[in-house]
Amino acid sequence: MEHTHYKQEINITETLMNRINELVSHYPEGKQKSALLPVLHEVQDAHDNWLSIELQEQSRRDFTNQTH
Repeated sequence: MEHTHYKQEINITETLMNRINELVSHYPEGKQKSALLPVLHEVQDAHDNWLSIELQEQSRRDFTNQTH
């Protein structure tokens, strides 16, 4: 099956980053990666309720680097 890739403008604002940090803060030390789904939900909301493959990958990379 062939996948169509759509370009999506990625706009991670300071407000969005603050919200992501606030979400992550609710998880105990060493368990912050459990916040990935709520984080992706916030990113999706901030991008017209749609996450392109590129945005999913960037969010995962950024989030993983942030929670190490």
